[in-house]
Amino acid sequence: MLELDSEDLQVNELTHQRQSPLCQSAACLHVCDSVTENISIEPTPVAGAYPATPAQSRIWAECNPTNDSAKDCIPIVLGFNVSIDSAKFKESIGQLCKRHEILRTTLCEEDPGVILQKVSQDERGMVDFRFVDLSNKQGREEEIKALIELDIKVPFDLKVGPLFRSYLMKLTPSNYLYYANFHCAVADEESLNIFKQDLLSLYSVQLSNSTTQLPNLNLQYKDYAHWLNQVIKKECAKSFWQQSLVGPLPKLSL
Repeated sequence: MLELDSEDLQVNELTHQRQSPLCQSAACLHVCDSVTENISIEPTPVAGAYPATPAQSRIWAECNPTNDSAKDCIPIVLGFNVSIDSAKFKESIGQLCKRHEILRTTLCEEDPGVILQKVSQDERGMVDFRFVDLSNKQGREEEIKALIELDIKVPFDLKVGPLFRSYLMKLTPSNYLYYANFHCAVADEESLNIFKQDLLSLYSVQLSNSTTQLPNLNLQYKDYAHWLNQVIKKECAKSFWQQSLVGPLPKLSL
C-alpha cells in the first residue's frame, strides 16, 4: 500500500516496472537534487530542438522509430480504493505534462547519426488519456488483461508522440485502476516514482479546488542532456590529448 503525500487517496501498486535503458544518475522527469548537489547544470537556452542523451540516441538506433515493440515500453498499473473524478484526473495528467517537458518530448534525426529531442508546446495535444467504464461488465479481469496486452502491442511513434498513454478504468463506484504505458525514451524507474507522486499531489489539489501549486522545477531533462553532452565532449577532447601526448616528448630541432 502506497500513500503518496495524500490523505484522500490510497493506492495499490499492482505491477513492477522494468528498468529502462535510460536509468541513469538523473531521472527523466527532472534532475534530482542529489545529482546536482556537487555539479553545475544551467537551463539551456530555448530552441527548436535539443541534443538527445547518449541513451536516447542508442534507443533510436536500436528500434525502428515508427514500429516499436513491447520491449521498449514501461507499463505501470495503480489501483485506487476510492471513487475517482475522471475529468479532474485527466486535468491532473494535463498539468503533469505541462510541468514535465519530457512527457511532451519526441525524437528526430536531423543529420545522419545526430539525434535531437523536441519539446512540444502543445501541452493538451500531448495527453493520450482514456476513461473506460467496466463497472457493468462481466469478466472485468479478462477485459483489463486484454486491454493492457493490446495496448502494449501498439507502437509508439518516436517522431510524432505522445510517448506515453494511459487509461483510467472504473471497476466499481469505489474501485478504479489507472494504467499508464511509457516509451523508455522518456521514462525510467526513478522518473515513474516522481510521476506517481506528482500525479497524486496534483489530483488532490484538483479535488480540494485549491490554488496550491507544486514547487517550480528549475531544470528539465533537456538541460541535463545539454550538460551531459558538454561533459562528454570535454572528456573526449581530454582523452584525445592524453593519448596523443603519451610517451616521451619529441626533441625539438632548433
